[in-house]
Amino acid sequence: MPNHPALVVIRRFRELPPAQVALTALEASGIPAELRNQNVAAIDWFYSDAIGGISLVIPAEFSQEAETVLSQQGEAEPLADTPPDVLGPHGHSRPFASRRRVALYVLGVTALVYVIAEIALWLRP
Repeated sequence: MPNHPALVVIRRFRELPPAQVALTALEASGIPAELRNQNVAAIDWFYSDAIGGISLVIPAEFSQEAETVLSQQGEAEPLADTPPDVLGPHGHSRPFASRRRVALYVLGVTALVYVIAEIALWLRP
């Protein structure tokens, strides 16, 4: 099993342009970084909120340097007064798990109501 570095979410964004600016600032400073979920945010903001927005992810060993670069940039707000969120084995983050569950529950209930309505229309004489 290969040894991959631990990744941390250094910032979260609701919109793509500020996320791209922060990503570019980090890459220009030589810090490897990537955006996660940017395509979902571009397609539908509701789903983006359900999965925690756009995440700017870096290797954990670059956390201090990345904070310095982003604080000099001045556009991105830091995460709440909590330590950086370490991603789980499947790339999921913990703080947004409850929001994600609620959003998926609402989506499931909506789909169920739609299916029941379609069946009722189909059975109507």
